[in-house]
Amino acid sequence: CLSSGNLYAPGAGSTPGGGGPADAGPVDEASPTYPSGRAPYYLASKLCGEIWASHLDQTDQIAVAVLRPSAIYGPGMSSGVVRVFVERLSAGLPVVLSDAGRYHSDLVFVGDVVQATIAALRQGARGVFNVGSGHSTSVAELAAALVAILGCDPQLVRSEPAGLHPSPGLAALDIQRALAAGLYAPTPLSVGLSRTLGIT
Repeated sequence: CLSSGNLYAPGAGSTPGGGGPADAGPVDEASPTYPSGRAPYYLASKLCGEIWASHLDQTDQIAVAVLRPSAIYGPGMSSGVVRVFVERLSAGLPVVLSDAGRYHSDLVFVGDVVQATIAALRQGARGVFNVGSGHSTSVAELAAALVAILGCDPQLVRSEPAGLHPSPGLAALDIQRALAAGLYAPTPLSVGLSRTLGIT
């Protein structure tokens, strides 16, 4: 996590509440944070940090802005589904979508997170701000977008049958508060993926 002056950013990956299930609709800053469904040890540690930062703010010890980034992708990423798909499809290798590629997440371009961080510091923003794309993208949609950008054979994307008890993934974040504060403008997925690939 990053702590500097008036900023607390829980870190890459997801919000302290896990974003909620994908079918729950956009999750705003006031939505319940109860990270029991996925990686509770990891998400709970983010929530603990946020609670402590909020306490410091409410007791006037330091003014704090909390940024809650969703699933970050972009140039320089060391792991994650975007990196794996980019590497394999660029090399002409197949990718396999488990559970028919139904898992969803809110993919946010790394440049957007950087922009929001700098803006929050410069503005002296206070409160909690979601930082995401505002849209939930399935793994299948991600693969299709990369195939279109790379111009590779769609047959490289192979899908396993849908499971009986799929993990729905994570809901999109409601980013209206951050947009209203002028912290950043979300980068469309196709543009972010092209920049990740060094095309634009």
